[in-house]
Amino acid sequence: MSLKNFFSNNNNLLIFPILMSCILIFVMSPVTSHAKQMFSPEKPHTHILVVYSTEDGQVNSNVRRLEMLLGHFTTHIVIKSAKEVNKEDFSDITALFYYGGVEANLSQHFRHLSDTFKGKYVAMGANVEQLGTPFSFVNVKSQTSIKQLMISTKSERVTLPNTNQIYEFTMNQPAEVLEKGLNKTKSYPLFVQRQSHFYFGRVDLYGPFSVFLGKGLHHVFKDKIMEIHPAYIRLEDVDPMENPERLMKIAKFLKQKHIPYMVAVIPVYKNPKTHESVHYSDKPKVVKALRYMQKNGGSIVMHGYTHQFRKGVTGEGFEFWDVNNNTPIVGPPDQKHKTKDDFTNKSSYKAYKAKQRQFEKDYITKKLTKGIQELTSNQLYPLAFEAPHYTMSLEGYKIVSNYFSTYVGQIQLSNKNWKISGTSPYITRPSFLNNMLLLPETIGYVPENDKNAIPKMMKKANQNMIVKDGVVAGFYHPYLGLDRLKKLVNNMEEIPNLHWINLKKVDNSVKAPEVSITSGSQGVIVQSNLKSVNHIVKFTVSNIREILLWILSSTAMIGVVLVIVCTLFQKKRRVN
Repeated sequence: MSLKNFFSNNNNLLIFPILMSCILIFVMSPVTSHAKQMFSPEKPHTHILVVYSTEDGQVNSNVRRLEMLLGHFTTHIVIKSAKEVNKEDFSDITALFYYGGVEANLSQHFRHLSDTFKGKYVAMGANVEQLGTPFSFVNVKSQTSIKQLMISTKSERVTLPNTNQIYEFTMNQPAEVLEKGLNKTKSYPLFVQRQSHFYFGRVDLYGPFSVFLGKGLHHVFKDKIMEIHPAYIRLEDVDPMENPERLMKIAKFLKQKHIPYMVAVIPVYKNPKTHESVHYSDKPKVVKALRYMQKNGGSIVMHGYTHQFRKGVTGEGFEFWDVNNNTPIVGPPDQKHKTKDDFTNKSSYKAYKAKQRQFEKDYITKKLTKGIQELTSNQLYPLAFEAPHYTMSLEGYKIVSNYFSTYVGQIQLSNKNWKISGTSPYITRPSFLNNMLLLPETIGYVPENDKNAIPKMMKKANQNMIVKDGVVAGFYHPYLGLDRLKKLVNNMEEIPNLHWINLKKVDNSVKAPEVSITSGSQGVIVQSNLKSVNHIVKFTVSNIREILLWILSSTAMIGVVLVIVCTLFQKKRRVN
């Protein structure tokens, strides 16, 4: 049949756009399903109540680790102390978690609420014997030492770096053992299930225990997920003093590999010894290299503003945490911190603390605003934020959420100690981050003097892949050169079901005075009233799939137009 005869037949014209649309849907569906699975809560209608018992009655780092894990499934999470929980907290919840961080006498009120709850119920750690009928199948004895962890249905074992304690327990009624802890001579149940009730015999949720609990939660929520491991490489600490030729070599290599990646940039380089401040506007060759990266697979992540405080050199100092005092930045560098003993009454001390909180808010706000504006003025468009050395108060993260919808890296989990930090094995939206999307870093980085760094990173990757949608993500310093980056990329590419995260295709929102940046399926859209960027900028990253989608969608639209035109033409002929 000739092309002329094909288009002269109305039935063929109808088939043409339908066929093109079907092909378009087929091509797009993997992208859409992957994106939905990776970046959206898997159980958006799930409502979770977390009840905890801790030593001081406050939310601690382990409760926040649990919250990070649960934020993968839903953003509807309420956290209450066992001493404060009431009947109204149980309204409309579909899942209940009890975290027993310390041995405590639970109130009769909570015991009754626990005993009568009919939904999914997960208990952890101590006090399970007080939770009534739901956990009558568990008989906790004491704590015991283990050296390894394993999934009950698999033979692979994860060896722990140190001996760890778990609760030893037996089961009074039949229950399924999902995960085990092992020592040299014996195995112990770690995570068990009886109907809709689960018990996890561990309270410290760092490292592999977070991964294993994350694995178990997929079982709790009965997720039938595809095995996809989101991944990213982040080029770290790129400030205006970076070598542009070195950046270009890395950029061309990653472009050739068709790998999207992230570039963590520091807008200003400061050297307190020389009082030197260098901005990107002072280094056009570096800006040119970064723009090339941005156009060819790289996505900009704002990594602080100067990455230093006091006399620290950019890239080495802590910008949003006062390490000397181990506190948030609550005053000028030379200001002496006062304690409660320095005040004659509570009201004066309370006013002093309020002033400190306001200083931190103003300090962070100024840094974020200037950083976003300076980057945008140089046509570099940040899509996410990463705090220098991951250090920032919990209030600081909430301030960041007013500017960025996405955070990259690890998270500080304490307002009292910067060394207490953690990450999630999978993508999540913790409520203590004000529901910012967290793209966790899970495999670390390549230190300059560690020849075995990449094998160690791959070991961490294998551990995180215990979770079907576990993230494989780490960072690399460009000053190390190209050779070790090639080795890291090649090793990561061998991981089954790896899916590189393209930050430009993630739904991000960045806002500051005079600047609005969004990204998603339409690419990156920048609206700015800054002098150097006084128009709307829109760009996308092209790859084979996107080009194909554009061709198919354009073809389908042409087909639809042809049908309309020919239909009108046929009607006109019948009228004549």
